[in-house]
Amino acid sequence: MLVIGIVGAIGAGKTEVLRLFGELGARTVAADELSREVLAPGAPALKQVREAFGDEYFDDQGHLRRRALGNLIFKDEAARRRLDDLVHPLMTERLRERLAQWRAEGAAVAAVESAVLVEMGARPLVDKVLLVRAGKEERLGRLAERDHLDEQETRRRLAAHERLALGEAPADFTIGNDGDLGELRRQVEHVWRRLVCSS
Repeated sequence: MLVIGIVGAIGAGKTEVLRLFGELGARTVAADELSREVLAPGAPALKQVREAFGDEYFDDQGHLRRRALGNLIFKDEAARRRLDDLVHPLMTERLRERLAQWRAEGAAVAAVESAVLVEMGARPLVDKVLLVRAGKEERLGRLAERDHLDEQETRRRLAAHERLALGEAPADFTIGNDGDLGELRRQVEHVWRRLVCSS
Protein backbone atom coordinates (compact mmCIF):
# COMPACT_ATOMS: atom_id res chain seq x y z
CA MET A 1 0.00 0.00 0.00
CA LEU A 2 1.32 3.42 -0.96
CA VAL A 3 1.03 5.92 1.91
CA ILE A 4 1.06 9.64 1.07
CA GLY A 5 1.67 12.19 3.82
CA ILE A 6 0.08 15.61 3.29
CA VAL A 7 1.83 18.44 5.14
CA GLY A 8 1.66 22.23 5.05
CA ALA A 9 1.19 25.33 7.13
CA ILE A 10 -2.05 26.06 8.91
CA GLY A 11 -4.70 27.29 6.47
CA ALA A 12 -2.84 26.02 3.40
CA GLY A 13 -5.66 23.68 2.41
CA LYS A 14 -4.41 20.28 3.53
CA THR A 15 -7.91 19.10 4.42
CA GLU A 16 -9.19 19.89 0.93
CA VAL A 17 -6.27 18.02 -0.62
CA LEU A 18 -7.03 15.05 1.64
CA ARG A 19 -10.66 15.12 0.49
CA LEU A 20 -9.59 15.15 -3.16
CA PHE A 21 -7.32 12.14 -2.61
CA GLY A 22 -10.30 10.41 -1.06
CA GLU A 23 -12.36 11.12 -4.17
CA LEU A 24 -9.61 9.50 -6.24
CA GLY A 25 -9.84 6.32 -4.18
CA ALA A 26 -7.38 6.70 -1.30
CA ARG A 27 -8.22 5.75 2.26
CA THR A 28 -7.87 8.96 4.25
CA VAL A 29 -7.19 10.07 7.80
CA ALA A 30 -6.37 13.46 9.32
CA ALA A 31 -4.21 14.11 12.37
CA ASP A 32 -7.11 15.99 13.97
CA GLU A 33 -9.20 12.82 13.75
CA LEU A 34 -6.43 10.82 15.43
CA SER A 35 -6.15 13.49 18.12
CA ARG A 36 -9.88 13.33 18.81
CA GLU A 37 -9.72 9.54 19.08
CA VAL A 38 -6.88 9.48 21.61
CA LEU A 39 -8.58 12.25 23.62
CA ALA A 40 -12.08 10.77 23.45
CA PRO A 41 -14.08 10.32 26.69
CA GLY A 42 -12.69 7.35 28.56
CA ALA A 43 -9.37 7.32 26.71
CA PRO A 44 -6.34 6.99 29.03
CA ALA A 45 -4.70 10.12 27.59
CA LEU A 46 -7.61 12.26 28.73
CA LYS A 47 -6.79 11.62 32.37
CA GLN A 48 -3.15 12.54 31.72
CA VAL A 49 -4.18 15.78 30.01
CA ARG A 50 -6.44 16.66 32.93
CA GLU A 51 -3.61 16.04 35.40
CA ALA A 52 -1.23 18.13 33.30
CA PHE A 53 -3.50 21.08 32.54
CA GLY A 54 -6.22 21.13 35.18
CA ASP A 55 -10.00 20.93 35.44
CA GLU A 56 -10.53 24.30 33.76
CA TYR A 57 -10.00 22.66 30.37
CA PHE A 58 -12.86 20.21 30.90
CA ASP A 59 -16.63 20.70 30.95
CA ASP A 60 -19.07 19.33 33.53
CA GLN A 61 -19.39 16.05 31.61
CA GLY A 62 -15.63 15.51 31.61
CA HIS A 63 -15.17 16.36 27.94
CA LEU A 64 -12.06 18.22 26.86
CA ARG A 65 -12.66 21.89 26.02
CA ARG A 66 -10.54 21.70 22.87
CA ARG A 67 -10.87 25.36 21.90
CA ALA A 68 -9.76 26.56 25.34
CA LEU A 69 -6.78 24.21 25.32
CA GLY A 70 -6.00 25.25 21.76
CA ASN A 71 -5.93 28.89 22.78
CA LEU A 72 -3.46 28.02 25.53
CA ILE A 73 -1.01 26.03 23.42
CA PHE A 74 -0.91 28.66 20.69
CA LYS A 75 0.23 31.18 23.32
CA ASP A 76 2.37 29.00 25.58
CA GLU A 77 5.22 27.05 23.99
CA ALA A 78 5.89 24.99 27.13
CA ALA A 79 2.23 23.98 27.27
CA ARG A 80 2.31 22.95 23.61
CA ARG A 81 5.36 20.75 24.18
CA ARG A 82 3.73 19.19 27.24
CA LEU A 83 0.59 18.33 25.29
CA ASP A 84 2.57 17.05 22.31
CA ASP A 85 4.61 14.77 24.55
CA LEU A 86 1.38 13.23 25.82
CA VAL A 87 -0.59 12.81 22.60
CA HIS A 88 1.87 12.49 19.70
CA PRO A 89 3.07 8.97 20.55
CA LEU A 90 -0.54 7.84 20.93
CA MET A 91 -1.56 9.46 17.64
CA THR A 92 1.34 7.79 15.83
CA GLU A 93 0.43 4.39 17.26
CA ARG A 94 -3.21 4.90 16.29
CA LEU A 95 -2.09 5.80 12.77
CA ARG A 96 0.13 2.71 12.61
CA GLU A 97 -2.88 0.56 13.55
CA ARG A 98 -5.12 2.26 10.99
CA LEU A 99 -2.61 1.73 8.19
CA ALA A 100 -2.13 -1.92 9.16
CA GLN A 101 -5.89 -2.43 9.03
CA TRP A 102 -6.13 -0.87 5.58
CA ARG A 103 -3.26 -3.02 4.32
CA ALA A 104 -5.02 -6.11 5.60
CA GLU A 105 -8.15 -5.02 3.75
CA GLY A 106 -6.17 -4.73 0.53
CA ALA A 107 -6.23 -0.94 0.13
CA ALA A 108 -3.88 0.34 -2.58
CA VAL A 109 -3.39 3.96 -1.44
CA ALA A 110 -3.73 5.84 1.85
CA ALA A 111 -3.38 9.57 2.49
CA VAL A 112 -2.50 11.04 5.89
CA GLU A 113 -2.94 14.77 6.56
CA SER A 114 -0.88 16.31 9.36
CA ALA A 115 0.91 19.61 9.88
CA VAL A 116 2.98 17.79 12.51
CA LEU A 117 3.77 14.60 10.60
CA VAL A 118 7.48 14.83 11.44
CA GLU A 119 7.01 16.27 14.93
CA MET A 120 4.65 13.45 15.98
CA GLY A 121 7.15 10.84 14.79
CA ALA A 122 4.99 9.53 11.95
CA ARG A 123 7.24 10.34 8.98
CA PRO A 124 8.55 6.73 8.78
CA LEU A 125 4.97 5.53 8.27
CA VAL A 126 4.52 7.34 4.93
CA ASP A 127 6.20 6.64 1.60
CA LYS A 128 5.89 10.05 -0.06
CA VAL A 129 5.31 13.55 1.30
CA LEU A 130 3.20 16.19 -0.44
CA LEU A 131 3.61 19.78 0.74
CA VAL A 132 0.62 22.12 0.29
CA ARG A 133 1.53 25.81 0.11
CA ALA A 134 -0.57 28.99 0.06
CA GLY A 135 0.12 32.70 0.54
CA LYS A 136 -0.16 34.26 3.98
CA GLU A 137 -3.28 36.34 3.29
CA GLU A 138 -5.01 33.34 1.74
CA ARG A 139 -4.21 31.26 4.82
CA LEU A 140 -5.37 34.02 7.17
CA GLY A 141 -8.73 34.16 5.44
CA ARG A 142 -9.22 30.40 5.51
CA LEU A 143 -8.23 30.08 9.14
CA ALA A 144 -10.51 32.90 10.27
CA GLU A 145 -13.45 31.39 8.39
CA ARG A 146 -12.77 27.80 9.45
CA ASP A 147 -12.25 28.43 13.17
CA HIS A 148 -14.44 31.55 13.53
CA LEU A 149 -11.55 33.61 14.90
CA ASP A 150 -11.07 37.37 14.99
CA GLU A 151 -8.16 38.87 13.09
CA GLN A 152 -5.89 39.20 16.14
CA GLU A 153 -6.28 35.55 17.16
CA THR A 154 -5.95 34.39 13.54
CA ARG A 155 -2.65 36.24 13.12
CA ARG A 156 -1.40 34.94 16.47
CA ARG A 157 -2.06 31.33 15.45
CA LEU A 158 -0.49 31.82 12.06
CA ALA A 159 2.59 33.40 13.67
CA ALA A 160 2.88 30.47 16.09
CA HIS A 161 2.89 27.99 13.22
CA GLU A 162 5.43 30.02 11.29
CA ARG A 163 7.67 30.37 14.34
CA LEU A 164 7.67 26.60 14.77
CA ALA A 165 8.00 26.00 11.01
CA LEU A 166 5.14 23.54 11.28
CA GLY A 167 4.20 21.91 8.01
CA GLU A 168 7.49 22.76 6.29
CA ALA A 169 8.76 19.18 6.20
CA PRO A 170 10.99 18.10 3.29
CA ALA A 171 8.65 16.96 0.53
CA ASP A 172 8.67 14.84 -2.61
CA PHE A 173 5.97 16.98 -4.24
CA THR A 174 4.72 20.54 -3.72
CA ILE A 175 1.43 22.02 -4.84
CA GLY A 176 0.19 25.60 -4.57
CA ASN A 177 -3.27 26.39 -3.26
CA ASP A 178 -3.73 30.06 -4.06
CA GLY A 179 -6.14 29.46 -6.94
CA ASP A 180 -9.59 27.94 -7.22
CA LEU A 181 -10.71 24.41 -6.44
CA GLY A 182 -10.44 23.38 -10.08
CA GLU A 183 -6.76 24.29 -10.18
CA LEU A 184 -6.13 22.48 -6.89
CA ARG A 185 -7.91 19.40 -8.22
CA ARG A 186 -5.75 19.42 -11.36
CA GLN A 187 -2.59 19.51 -9.26
CA VAL A 188 -3.77 16.69 -6.97
CA GLU A 189 -4.71 14.57 -9.98
CA HIS A 190 -1.26 15.20 -11.47
CA VAL A 191 0.42 13.95 -8.27
CA TRP A 192 -1.96 10.97 -8.21
CA ARG A 193 -1.00 10.02 -11.74
CA ARG A 194 2.71 10.35 -10.93
CA LEU A 195 2.48 8.26 -7.76
CA VAL A 196 -0.30 5.80 -8.40
CA CYS A 197 -1.03 5.37 -12.09
CA SER A 198 2.63 5.11 -13.13
CA SER A 199 3.59 2.56 -10.50
